[in-house]
Parts: sequence; structure tokens; C-alpha cells
Amino acid sequence: MFEMKGINKTFAGRQILKDFSMTVPDNEIISIVGPSGAGKTTLLRCIAGLETPDAGTFLLNGQAFNPVEDHGRERKIGVVFQDFNLFPNLSVEENITLAPTLVTGQKPVEARQAVSELMASLGLAQVAKQYPYQLSGGQKQRVAIARALAMQPEILCYDEPTSALDPTLRDTVGQLILELKQRGITQIVVTHDQDFAQNIADQVVTVSPLGA
Repeated sequence: MFEMKGINKTFAGRQILKDFSMTVPDNEIISIVGPSGAGKTTLLRCIAGLETPDAGTFLLNGQAFNPVEDHGRERKIGVVFQDFNLFPNLSVEENITLAPTLVTGQKPVEARQAVSELMASLGLAQVAKQYPYQLSGGQKQRVAIARALAMQPEILCYDEPTSALDPTLRDTVGQLILELKQRGITQIVVTHDQDFAQNIADQVVTVSPLGA
């Protein structure tokens, strides 16, 4: 179980998050929805350790947890970014194997074997040698998910996973998120798409701009 208690964050004198608390049960999908400026992305960045809250605490399985220090071999939080952040000069396979080999010290042969199984499960085996510019938006999304999963996180976070996709691909991504839940992966989805959130989530958390 992942818990956030009393999270506060201010930028340039403007408070974005105020005493925000949330509980994410194991193996559930939590959608965080709200309009632009409500603090959704800021919240995700705090969860991912990309921003440090001004105040508040995180707990993972009942123990104090600092996302900023979540790195190395046993990364707990994985993130799929809105723009995917794939390396354009690396193939699909290389994009996915880079972190396990560099960060965890896994041998390339072992990493490629694990990634091969992961790509097959996500329908990426046929594009393993292709480069990001050769992929569709949906394929790039799956590569980004595979890259995050390659680090075996306990929690997988998404920043607006459907923003660049057409309605058909949106449904495909939703199905993939539900399939990952069946594998026991806890997921947090930040989105402005209320319908998508309702279709995939066990719980929908709505955030609003402070003062609205």
C-alpha cells in the first residue's frame, strides 16, 4: 500500500498542492483527474521523486518512503511520461534494456532475455529492431510502458497516457492498463479524460485548482 499524507507544494509563491492525502491499495488502479492547473502533474512528479514536496510524508507498505531517493537496483516507482521520452538513436530493444544494464548492472544477455519476454507480452516483438521515428503513437506508448516495467517497479505511474492518441488507441491503452493490473501491478494514472478514468480505475480522485 502506498500512502501520501499532507502533501504541500508551492511554486513561485503560488500553492499548487495543499494538505493533499491519498491511499493507493495494492494491485489497484487510481486515476487522478482534474483541469489544467489543478496540480495533477505536480502531484505525479512528487510521487515519482522529480519534485520535493514542501511538507508531507510518503509511506510504502507502512514504512516511511522518500521518492527522491528511489533509485538504483530496487526502484519502487516507475513513470510513463506524456511525451514518452524515448531515445531516438536507440532501437526499441535498446531503449528498454538500457536502464536494467546501466542501473542494476544486469548482464546484457540476461537483460535482453527478460526484455524479449516483456516485449512479447506487450506486442512489441515485431518492432524490436525499429527506432522510435518508425513507430505509431500507440507503439511508442507501449515501449515507454515496457521500459518502465523493465525496472520491476511496485507502482507504475502515467502522465496523461491518452493525450496523443486517437479514440481507438485510447481504448487499447486502457485495456493494457487493465491487463497490467491482472499481473499485480499497482498503477496511478493522471489524466484530464474523465471517461477514460472511470473506465479503468478502481478509484477516481478529483483535484481542483486551489481557490477555484
